[in-house]
Amino acid sequence: LGLHYTTATSGILYLSTSPLFILLLARPLLGEAIGARQWLGVAVSFMGIFLIATQGRIQALSFNIGDLMALGSMAMWAGYTVFLRLRRDTLEIPEFLVVICTFGLLFMLPWVSFEILTGTKAELSTAGALAVLYSAVGSLLLAYAGLSYVVTRLGAARAGVTMHLMPGIGVVLSMIFLGEYPRWFHGAGIALILAGVVLSSTRASSAASSR
Repeated sequence: LGLHYTTATSGILYLSTSPLFILLLARPLLGEAIGARQWLGVAVSFMGIFLIATQGRIQALSFNIGDLMALGSMAMWAGYTVFLRLRRDTLEIPEFLVVICTFGLLFMLPWVSFEILTGTKAELSTAGALAVLYSAVGSLLLAYAGLSYVVTRLGAARAGVTMHLMPGIGVVLSMIFLGEYPRWFHGAGIALILAGVVLSSTRASSAASSR
């Protein structure tokens, strides 16, 4: 939904905020303490978010609804990652994906019913059909299975850091397929976000290595 109102480039760069939300959720849910250095990292990263969301016009103090939706989705994704770490069931990854898909189906049924009752028609082009197919196979089956495996083996925080691969790949794909070229505030914003993530993760990494 957010991508209807903001650019794909901005939406992609917000992916790097996921480790920050994981950090913030890890305190109440996993009991992990957050030190002053980590809070500083969060503050620096949110400066980068603010820069991208306002498109470099920091005096405007306005957020695009699409930017807010994209950030909200990252917060929810962080929650999903943390709760993966809290799992105590004995389900294998394929079984776990079936459970996720079942809940997804139940969640979507009321919305589909509403569209049917209001006469909304889905007119998919060939490109649209291929996008739906990729979303089902690539974004759901392969990506979810891979993330579930990595979180189980490495933990939520270390798995969350891999999200930083996505903005670089996504920006290149946006340039190729959508003709969207990053502007100065995208570069400055992502630099602040990544700097904040480094600050936030340094202490955790040092503590983990000492153990």
